[in-house]
Amino acid sequence: MNLKKIAVSALIASLACLPQAVPAKEKCGHDKGGYVAGDFHNHSTFTDGSTPTRALIEDAVGTFGLDWFAQSGHGGAYSRDGRTATKESPTYWDETVGLAGIKGDDAGISSGHQNMWRWQSLQEFQFGECRQAAVDYMKPIWVGLEWKVPGHEHCSTGIIAGQFSKHDPNADPLAQFEYLFDYQDNDASEGAGQGWTGKIENVPDGPDAGVAMHAKAVAAAKWMQRHYPFTSYMVPAHIERKGAWNKDKAYDTGWNVEHFRDLNSAAPTVCFGFEGQPGHQAEGNRGGFSTGAFGGTYGGTGYYTATIGGLWDALLGEGRHWWLFASSDWHDDDDPQTGTVADFHPGQFQKDYVYVKNQQTFDAQAVLNGMRSGNSFTVMGDLVDKLIFTARRNSYGPTASMGETLRVRQGNSVVITVRFHDPVGVNRCPYNFANPSLAQMGISRPLNQPAVDHVDLICGGVTGIVRKYLQNGDPNPDYAKNTNANMQVFQVARADMTNEGNGWYSFTREIPADGDFFCRVRASNLPVGTPNELDADGNPLPDTDAANIACSADNCTSGELDNDVEAWADLWVYSNPIFVSVK
Repeated sequence: MNLKKIAVSALIASLACLPQAVPAKEKCGHDKGGYVAGDFHNHSTFTDGSTPTRALIEDAVGTFGLDWFAQSGHGGAYSRDGRTATKESPTYWDETVGLAGIKGDDAGISSGHQNMWRWQSLQEFQFGECRQAAVDYMKPIWVGLEWKVPGHEHCSTGIIAGQFSKHDPNADPLAQFEYLFDYQDNDASEGAGQGWTGKIENVPDGPDAGVAMHAKAVAAAKWMQRHYPFTSYMVPAHIERKGAWNKDKAYDTGWNVEHFRDLNSAAPTVCFGFEGQPGHQAEGNRGGFSTGAFGGTYGGTGYYTATIGGLWDALLGEGRHWWLFASSDWHDDDDPQTGTVADFHPGQFQKDYVYVKNQQTFDAQAVLNGMRSGNSFTVMGDLVDKLIFTARRNSYGPTASMGETLRVRQGNSVVITVRFHDPVGVNRCPYNFANPSLAQMGISRPLNQPAVDHVDLICGGVTGIVRKYLQNGDPNPDYAKNTNANMQVFQVARADMTNEGNGWYSFTREIPADGDFFCRVRASNLPVGTPNELDADGNPLPDTDAANIACSADNCTSGELDNDVEAWADLWVYSNPIFVSVK
């Protein structure tokens, strides 16, 4: 496949002779499975958030209706008691448990108060808050960790083992992981005598410091894979925010493709994807990214994911099970004095939809299994609330969904079906004025009533795993290659889809099975060629270009499209891929 966009007229002509493919699970009507929405990267006052854990959970699952939730936070040491502390009225560990209740080596002082190591606050306090919330709301709710990764920046992690035990519920495994592997946890007390040995040793910045510390990150992945292969996850976060990796920095630097390959190879059932769509979408610099982060975000999506034939497609081109996730990365509430929206709340703007086998009685393990399976998709601004994306052999054979592999014989054709549901009414956007991005084209549509304009079916060739070393033992130069030149894009406008009624739209595409490939889906609420938003092929432009769009709303800056209005104006849906293996 060569990178090109297939003309819509040619595509529609090819669809006319195909039968409507209905996913087998829907046709039978017996499947109880479906997609459930959640968020696993956010912050409370246990670390650097502004809200106590229980209040944040109530916000996420109560106000915004998430089906599952992981309350994470940074590693290291912090001084506030996140059970009660708020931004306006902080309470501190030395006030609530006293100095005698703070364990381990001296963790230093913050805001004039004694810090507590995160392993202790996770194990003894934050877990209890999440555990009780899970009981109260009868939903899968657990405590996670935003790991400060040696040699890099951050990574969303979690170990649910122990947390839902009937006899001895605990977060001991997660606390131990934080103690052993978080770059900013310098406690050497073995967890105040719990026998946690094997702690990493940090090295200062200097020549090749990052190389040494990346090896520690891989060791951490191996530890999770060895001890908790199916009850843990490791998902690098806001992966482009620091730009390219700096090998001379021991911490707080970027990620390259070879690092993802290392982690996935070391822990394939634990490290199986990244947050390609960062949180902080309401910030003036969307996603909290500067232009140094490969130009910033592109439709709220990082460069590694938004670029067709880029880093994500390079990993998928190996056939790697490497999935895309989104998050809120919620830290701070709105500022009532200025009206500024600091962060979108969990579930307000971005959602991870994960497939579970029974929507009525699913648990945290089912959510984690769904994450690992790749049968998931991300949505901004409730642009859709259901997505069915399948591949079938010759219109009648076995069916594969996202994350799965369809096996066909050479000469067969593969019928791709995309169906989505456009929710009726308004989304969570608080503004009903016309979308400024559409208004510049003479289109008047309320900002809080978006609709899918078009869908891109993005397909790429699969050539097999790239090995780190050649057969002679030399380093493989392709291991650092982060592109996939073998790509095609099939673009379908909403007007050219089948309107099934009740908000459902669909289309099919037949692809000859002449070699291994994958396909993934993305959709936008903006037309192809929208000035300052999408290029002539429908690819998202840098979000910094939105400053060229006029916006008179109070939350815009200096008459330019900015802040949370910018995010609500420019929405995307991304699916995980389906692989096709040809024999």
